Amino acid sequence: MTILSLDLETTGLTIGYHDVIQIGAVALNDLGLATTVKFGRKLHIRHPDRVQAGVLGKYNYYDEATWAREAVDAAQGWREFCDWVFHCSHGGAVKPRLLGHNIGKFDYPMSEAWIKFYGLTLHHDYHLIDTVTLFNSFKKRARIDRWGCKMDDVCAVLGFKNPK
Repeated sequence: MTILSLDLETTGLTIGYHDVIQIGAVALNDLGLATTVKFGRKLHIRHPDRVQAGVLGKYNYYDEATWAREAVDAAQGWREFCDWVFHCSHGGAVKPRLLGHNIGKFDYPMSEAWIKFYGLTLHHDYHLIDTVTLFNSFKKRARIDRWGCKMDDVCAVLGFKNPK
């Protein structure tokens, strides 16, 4: 099975309304560890008027000078991401599963909304692997008795260091 870990940075939490300003993904090997096959694009903010107050730089690592230098048009970034996923699927031979922290409730629906908006197709398996769901099933074994989930906890339960 091919697994691609996905993370988005956005200008807010409303799916299909707030802009995605960064797409990050990495292919995982058979042991679930990150490989050197990575994707990363910073995207221009299309709707500055929709940026949620206090979000930029606090929750999403946004830096105006960095984005001015490195960001690409959002349509181009999403097209390149879809092409990267297709490449990781060996040209359509397999459909990779997407893994992410809260992917089922946020990253995947947000991706799906913008990919659909740009008329693109994401070649992937529709079964999502959500680290929050995985973690909740491991909480008892890890003896964690609190609400919430941190990536350091997930990595510790799975036996590897958080690559951040």
